[in-house]
Amino acid sequence: MLSRRLARTLCLILAAFFGLCLLVQGGLALRDLFSRYKLFCVVSGSMEPALPVGCIIVIDTDKSRLYVPGDIITYQLGDEYITHRVTELGYDGSFFYRTRGDANVFADSDPVAHTAVVGRVAFALPLSPSSVLQRLRTACITFAAVAAAVFFSRRLGRRRRAGRAAVSRRVARFPRAKH
Repeated sequence: MLSRRLARTLCLILAAFFGLCLLVQGGLALRDLFSRYKLFCVVSGSMEPALPVGCIIVIDTDKSRLYVPGDIITYQLGDEYITHRVTELGYDGSFFYRTRGDANVFADSDPVAHTAVVGRVAFALPLSPSSVLQRLRTACITFAAVAAAVFFSRRLGRRRRAGRAAVSRRVARFPRAKH
């Protein structure tokens, strides 16, 4: 009896240990994921139609490679973050980029140092927070309308069944004529 209890206790301890290991490993993976990617919201139309206003962009902050013309990068200029497309890669003692917004006629006047780049746009979610709220509101209204339709159709079905039952009771009271 003591050996079974000891075996159960050891199994519980091992299960708890492995569960804790999985939680720690998952937490570390999430930390790495969130430290590598950053989220930004597009607030100007300089990159339309590729990145519309209100679109949420995910930036890959891995700076181990150089960006080539055609890549969309986000860089910091003072207190602002700017997302533009790379048009030219240059080297003058250090790497720099010439950038331009897709909707802009002219390229940006100042080159962007590689050290000022936050990262490259990995993907964009063309959902502004207001459009998400609009879709959520539409979904709630649709759900409420469907729920109301189901509710009233069931009530109507009950009334019909109750009416048929009442008619059959009335008919059952009167004897049928024999021919």
